Amino acid sequence: MPAGTTPQSIGPAARLPQRPGPAPVVKTAGVAAPGDGGTLERPLHGPGRSIHPDPSALVRSGSAGRSRSLTGIAALSIADLEDLLSRARRMLAALERGGGRPLTPAPLAGRRIVTLFYENSTRTAQSFHVAAHLLGAAPFDLPVARSSVQKGEGLRDTLRTCEALGFDAVILRHPVTGAAAYAATVLGVPVINAGDGTGEHPTQALLDALAILRHKGRLAGLKVAIVGDVRHSRVARSNALLLARLGAEVWLCGPPGLVPAAPPCPGVTVTTCLDEALDAADVVMALRIQRERLAGVLPDLGEYRRGWGIGPRQLERARPDAILMHPGPVNRGIELDPAVMDDPRCVVEDQVRCGVAARMAVLEWALRPVCPEGAKDEPAGGEDGLAGDEDEPSGSGAAERLGADERAAEAPWAAAGQRAESHRAEAGGVAVAPPECAAGTRRPVVANGRGRAGAEVGRR
Repeated sequence: MPAGTTPQSIGPAARLPQRPGPAPVVKTAGVAAPGDGGTLERPLHGPGRSIHPDPSALVRSGSAGRSRSLTGIAALSIADLEDLLSRARRMLAALERGGGRPLTPAPLAGRRIVTLFYENSTRTAQSFHVAAHLLGAAPFDLPVARSSVQKGEGLRDTLRTCEALGFDAVILRHPVTGAAAYAATVLGVPVINAGDGTGEHPTQALLDALAILRHKGRLAGLKVAIVGDVRHSRVARSNALLLARLGAEVWLCGPPGLVPAAPPCPGVTVTTCLDEALDAADVVMALRIQRERLAGVLPDLGEYRRGWGIGPRQLERARPDAILMHPGPVNRGIELDPAVMDDPRCVVEDQVRCGVAARMAVLEWALRPVCPEGAKDEPAGGEDGLAGDEDEPSGSGAAERLGADERAAEAPWAAAGQRAESHRAEAGGVAVAPPECAAGTRRPVVANGRGRAGAEVGRR
C-alpha cells in the first residue's frame, strides 16, 4: 500500500471544517461524514480490504445547479444508466464527425480536473485526460509517487488539498475498497471512481456497455460471459451490475474459489465451467490476472491457461458474430491466446476508443449543473439515443489458499446483492442454468426471482 495510507490517515480523526451554505452530505455506513467528527468503524486489512462495511456506490446529486459524484454502478438508477450511455453515444458520434477534435462550444470550458491515482494506469488515466481536454476542461495529474503521500500525508489531507487548489473534480484510483465513496463524503466537488480495490470500476463498465452497443446495437437479451478471477475483479462487479440491470444475461465464470459465492443481482449466473459460460455467448470478456492484487495466492498460470484461457477452440463455442473484450492490459498467452487477439472479433482497441467517449459523458454529467426538476437537460455532442434497443487468475486449491482474504472479498458482492433487492422490479428476469458441466465441476449458482442467491449444488 502506498505510503500514507494507514487506518489513521484514511479516516477523519477530527472534526472537519464546516462548509458555507447548505451543501448536502451523503453518509455511508461506517464512514464519518464531514462535520460529524467521527472515525472509521473498520480498519484496513489485506487484499479485498475495505474502509467501511458497505463500500458500494454513492451518487451524490445535489439540488439544482450542483454537481454529482460517481463512485459506483450500484446506486445509479436505470434512468441514470440510460442517460450516461446516451451521452456517451452522443460523444462518440460527435468525435467521429469531428475527427477527434475538441467539442465546440466547449461544455466544460474553464473547469479543472485532477487525476489522483494510487495505482498504476495507462488507459483509464490517459482517457480521462483526453476526455477533459475534448470537453474544454484543463486536466491535471497529481503523481502520488512524487507527492507528499510519500512523506506520510493521508488520503483525507491530499483530497482536501486538491479542493483547496481549486480543482472542480477529483478522479480517484485507490487500492482500498470504498476509498471513492469515502472521498465523496470529504469533498464538496465531484468524485469519480477510477477503480477502488476490489470494489467497483464504474467508468469501465460504461465504456464496455458502449462498445457492446456499438457492435451489437443493444444490450437486452445478449448473453455476456465474463471469465477470470471474478471474485476480486472490480471490472466484473461493475459490468455485472450494469449489464444485468439493462437486460443482458450475464455469466460469471472462473476457477473454484475465484468466483463469488452468489450472484450480485438477478440476471446473473455463476459457474466454474468455461464451456457453459461461452456456449452461444454474444459477448466474451476476459479479465486480467492481477498479480499485484493476488501475490501469494495465484495458482499455477499454466493451470489457469488450460482451464480458463480463451483461444480459437474456446471461442468457437460462442456465436459466430460474438465480440471478444478485455479491460487491458492483456497478459498474452494467459487470459487470451495471441491468435484471438488478431481475430477481427476482438474489440480491445475499440474499447479504448469508447473509453474516451464514456469518460467525456461522465465528466459532463458530473460537472454540468443539474437542471431543476422539469427542465430539459441538453447534453453536449449533438443528438443520439439508445437506439436499437483491470483484472484475473486461477486453479484448484485456490479457495484454501485465499482464506480470510476470500471472505473479505465477498463483502462487496453481498452488499451488491442486498442493494439489487431494491431494484428487482427494474432488473428483470431470472438467469436459467443450462445442464451441468462435466463430472467433478460445480453447477452454476443462479439468482432467483427475488434477487437472492439460489442454492449451490455440490460436486457430483
